[in-house]
Amino acid sequence: MKVGFIGTGNMGAAMALNLIRAGHDVIVYNRTRARAEPLAKAGARVADSPAGAARGCEAVITMLANDQALRQIMLDDGQNAAIHGIERDAVHMSSSTISVALSKQLAEEHAAHAQGYIATPVLGRPDSAAEKKLWIVAAGPVMKSS
Repeated sequence: MKVGFIGTGNMGAAMALNLIRAGHDVIVYNRTRARAEPLAKAGARVADSPAGAARGCEAVITMLANDQALRQIMLDDGQNAAIHGIERDAVHMSSSTISVALSKQLAEEHAAHAQGYIATPVLGRPDSAAEKKLWIVAAGPVMKSS
């Protein structure tokens, strides 16, 4: 599966590395590029923009610090915003801890672009992520397959 992963801080890097090790084709993006570079050594490709990380992927996972960071990456970065790279019928999985209001806004924006959206906050710490022991709470509409 081709997966875009945006936000490769302590938690995100461990999650992305697990996807790479599981054999997925992973494209990563981080606002501070140096935080994404170690994943390139593990087999990921590093994108130059959020849209670039999302382009051509079946799923895009975000793991960002807060509402402001997620809104900027997904919506407010002009044509570089991830929402412009996500393909029709692909899904955005938001693993960031964000407000209900932003989650609703993302659901509406993705629906307008014929994209899926699932809130997937995680419970655990970076060491849990590295050990593949995160709890993931998924919430969103049932998606129909084509």
